[in-house]
Amino acid sequence: MSRDRDKVHVEANVIEDLFTTFFLNYAPDVPILDPLQSPNKYYSRSPLLFWAILTVASRRYAADPSLLLSLSNATFQFALQQIDSPAADIHTVEALVLLLSWQFPSTQQHEESGYVMSGALIHLAFKYGLHTAESSQDFVRVKLNLSECEVRRRRQLWAACIVVYQENSAMIGNACLQIPAPLICKEIIRLKCQEPILRLHLQGIITRANNAFDENGFAIETAGEERTLNILIRAYEDEIKMAESHYQNLTMKEKLYVYFAHLQIQAMNFFKPPDKIDNVSLGRLYSVATSLVESVAELEMDTDFIRYSTAYLMRSMALATCILLRLIKTPFVEFINADEAKSLFLTALQLMQKFSVANNDAPARCATAVSRLWRSDRVFKNPDGSHNLRLRVRTRYGMSLMWDCMWWCREEFMGQEGAYSRLPPSESNMTDTQQAAAARPQQLSEQATAEPSPSQQVPLSFDWSMDDWFFNPDLNMQDGQWDVPINLMDSVDPVPALKLTILP
Repeated sequence: MSRDRDKVHVEANVIEDLFTTFFLNYAPDVPILDPLQSPNKYYSRSPLLFWAILTVASRRYAADPSLLLSLSNATFQFALQQIDSPAADIHTVEALVLLLSWQFPSTQQHEESGYVMSGALIHLAFKYGLHTAESSQDFVRVKLNLSECEVRRRRQLWAACIVVYQENSAMIGNACLQIPAPLICKEIIRLKCQEPILRLHLQGIITRANNAFDENGFAIETAGEERTLNILIRAYEDEIKMAESHYQNLTMKEKLYVYFAHLQIQAMNFFKPPDKIDNVSLGRLYSVATSLVESVAELEMDTDFIRYSTAYLMRSMALATCILLRLIKTPFVEFINADEAKSLFLTALQLMQKFSVANNDAPARCATAVSRLWRSDRVFKNPDGSHNLRLRVRTRYGMSLMWDCMWWCREEFMGQEGAYSRLPPSESNMTDTQQAAAARPQQLSEQATAEPSPSQQVPLSFDWSMDDWFFNPDLNMQDGQWDVPINLMDSVDPVPALKLTILP
């Protein structure tokens, strides 16, 4: 039957089309709903969940392109009302997971609404006991009679909540909570799908890495801070490589999550003084950005991949595009293949534009900004024409590179000149020759950037290491069982890794 919401009318045949589209093309990314249930059943269960499904599925609905904007505005307001409503329940959590995975085609009015709502999502999940599915009775006032199937679905929903919450934070460079290890291991590792486990694993690494970068500071003014940053980058890069080596037969799409994780960690090299950024680090960064762009291009050619991609993967392309721009438009270009990089950048820009689903939405604005900077002669330069390679936005972790590019665009093309000093104080009294020398990256060999021996390493002791956890590269699932290593590290007296076997 047809439905109405805030003056938005959707006919029954359109509803059927959208539900079919959703479960065919969108649901595989967030497998938390039953495709066998009818639209009317979903509506009776939760009107918000029903409208969330329609909103996501309408993103590329060719039969009525105007439907997306109408539905997104109505559903956004509905979701805000439901979050703090007595009618909110576990289906409210399911609806938020969907809406935050693809997000609204918002303009500046709701620029980062996803980040705010993801915080509400994780707290609602705790409120309903999803973090401990078998003990959900402890969090409600009525008797629950959960079947094993229902318990398993709650575990899957909890996994989706963590992934969506942490990805919504990481993709815009904002801080997020680190979920305690036992809450993850006891419930989520029972999942038997590889992609959710991979995404959880990588987001755990990124979250801990960002906490470590926070602890070290973003200014990177002393040799000790620079040395610690180098160690942190190497350590978390190695952990991502260990994670990648564990999983078997990664699909090209799964590899995109690995590439994005590498980009976010390696981008921290730009927090160093420009003359301390070595050519080997630049080469690695360029290589990963190349792999990400080429993989998306191949997927798009073969499967129309971008049409149904999540917001997180869109941001991965945005970061890769901004990294390529910075490498090409600065003296760093001499350490990469310039012609190849320019061709790759133009490909990335075209792909970025394809992520857009509405005029002036986030992908469209990002593509426009980067396109303008590509044609600019002033980007990454001081008023006198000398290069300004120092990263100015310095508190958004690896995503700082993207936001830094946005500010270069705002200053040159949007009348917001002066938000950041073009010449950092440390260079204000330098001569042109000194500035040119500072702009040249260090030329190092692979041997020079090799891991230091244990005696050379600076011991790291951070409070954030408490209740830290990671997956062991030897982790295997056999007969439905995961061997789960929990690494509980204490800054004074580390506790050895514990080995647990979690039964399904």
